[in-house]
Amino acid sequence: CGSRGSRNCGFLMPPLQTEIQVKLAAQNIRQRQAELGLPFAFETGVNYFARRKGEMPDGEFFAAVAEAADCGILLDLTNLWVNDRNDRARIGDVLAQLPRERVWEVHLAGIEFAHGHWLDAHCRGVDPDLVPIAAETIANLPNLGAIIFEIAPDRFASFGATAFLREMETLHRLWELMPGAATAAAQPAAQPAAQPSIELFDAPNPEAWERLIAQQLLIPDEQPDN
Repeated sequence: CGSRGSRNCGFLMPPLQTEIQVKLAAQNIRQRQAELGLPFAFETGVNYFARRKGEMPDGEFFAAVAEAADCGILLDLTNLWVNDRNDRARIGDVLAQLPRERVWEVHLAGIEFAHGHWLDAHCRGVDPDLVPIAAETIANLPNLGAIIFEIAPDRFASFGATAFLREMETLHRLWELMPGAATAAAQPAAQPAAQPSIELFDAPNPEAWERLIAQQLLIPDEQPDN
């Protein structure tokens, strides 16, 4: 909050991936589950920042939150693909650390390159290079309930009906790879997340991290009070 109250940075900012943030995320998830009285799944997010000293690896962080909150995972493969293309984290490494039995939903979308980064822009069809990764992943998700194709409203008109139907066909083919009960039972159990091997003592707490981001993104009058 700045001098004028809460301000919008214009983009959903990622948390700093530390043990403190795992506990905060799990606390927030449990609170929302209790208020809603419904199961809850969090999304594996896109992160345009390079990993900082003191941060847990992406897959380890997602797994730790899911286990601490005892909740589901909305696996956004496009987010992980963008992180891979931007050299933040290899998608295979992240997927290998996730408890796949907790994945309830998968999201796919189109990406584009702008401002020096690959962006999860929801702008076109799924990247062809991501489709085989999605196929291998989905074939090993025993509790998957939905596969969603995302496209931004302002991109839909130029996308076209034919292209949209092509994406639906791709999603149907992916859905057919869903494991049956026998196949799912044969899958190896997810490996428990490894304990962080990096030092966390110098990482800012969640409040300090939010303040740091706001100071970088907002004009002086909008920045948080010291």
